[in-house]
Amino acid sequence: MLAPANGYALSAPKGACRLDKKFTIPVKKILREIPMEHIYIPRGGFDLPVSSTDRPSLQLTGFFAYFDNRRIQLFGRVEMAYLATLDSDARKEAVRGVFKRRIPLVIVTRGMDIFPEMLELAKEYGVTLV
Repeated sequence: MLAPANGYALSAPKGACRLDKKFTIPVKKILREIPMEHIYIPRGGFDLPVSSTDRPSLQLTGFFAYFDNRRIQLFGRVEMAYLATLDSDARKEAVRGVFKRRIPLVIVTRGMDIFPEMLELAKEYGVTLV
């Protein structure tokens, strides 16, 4: 059972499978196995282990409770549409909030164009961007 700071208790449903063992895979293996356009790969970024995926919708608005920075961040249609509503400065700060947490890999899905702020911040924080 988890006891978050807000006082609400979270627990898995009865009979649910628990994953007690940590599973990680290096970014380099993901990039080698799945064909994607490599936008930016920092030096050493290939060896970071990742454990799961996440979509950072709430994090782009500044909510980071329970955020796990070991996860691959998937920027899909929702995240990119939200970022498109922001001016350049606000978009940069929203993306900075996520990238500064040293996430191992950002995947922009559906062949969508990368915002220039994303590439700039990937280089600044050493985040692999595909």
